[in-house]
Amino acid sequence: MSSEVEFTLLPALPLPGLTSHQALVVEYTWLSMAIIIVSLIVVIISLKTVPGALQNIFEMVVSFIEGYITDILGEKGLRYFPLIITALTFILVANYIGLIPGFISPTANISTTAGWAIVVSFFTNMWAFLKKV
Repeated sequence: MSSEVEFTLLPALPLPGLTSHQALVVEYTWLSMAIIIVSLIVVIISLKTVPGALQNIFEMVVSFIEGYITDILGEKGLRYFPLIITALTFILVANYIGLIPGFISPTANISTTAGWAIVVSFFTNMWAFLKKV
């Protein structure tokens, strides 16, 4: 039995089959996803024909990533854009959550990184198979 005490602001939910630390990782993963979804809803609702500051920032980031993907993978690489932007956004938010005192980063657990590895491997192989790259 470990004598380490973990301080966190969220209580560990009693999820069946999981230890308290694993339950916390799941909770903080859900929190990361909720932050991303709420942020995207706010951005989508506030879209305008003449962009404001927040919309300009998001458009610049999306354009930069699209250009980066095109430079590396070519025009056919843009089909991977949704997967890349999703993974990038989740990793960024999950890592920033870990910087808040009392919060843990879901990406610090091997389960999260292994899950992302499986998802990315599956989708890139399926797209390559379906598109006959």
